[in-house]
Amino acid sequence: MLTGLLHPTSGRGSALGLDIFDDQDKLRENLGVCPQHNILFEYLTVREHLELYATFKGVPLNQIKKRVDTMIFELELDLIQNQLASTLSGGQKRKTSAGIALIGDSKVVLLDEPTSGMD
Repeated sequence: MLTGLLHPTSGRGSALGLDIFDDQDKLRENLGVCPQHNILFEYLTVREHLELYATFKGVPLNQIKKRVDTMIFELELDLIQNQLASTLSGGQKRKTSAGIALIGDSKVVLLDEPTSGMD
């Protein structure tokens, strides 16, 4: 419910002092999520995924390339950065999903089995 993937039926929730109902846009800027199942677009490359989510997270346009390059290096995705998601192994997909959760200086990161099947 904190991620916005499920709508709560009752109660309240918050993270970083931000209400999940009233401050959802601000919360999403500060929240990284790696769900249990890979949610990747099969016709985007690893690099394109990271660029897209960096944009969603509000990374300034002039910093996106540098941030993506850093994430690719840190997660050892350099050899597959231009491969389509549909061609990746399960572990490579998990690394890409973890990178999506971490890109953009997330203050809170929710990871659900991030290393399952990771190379």
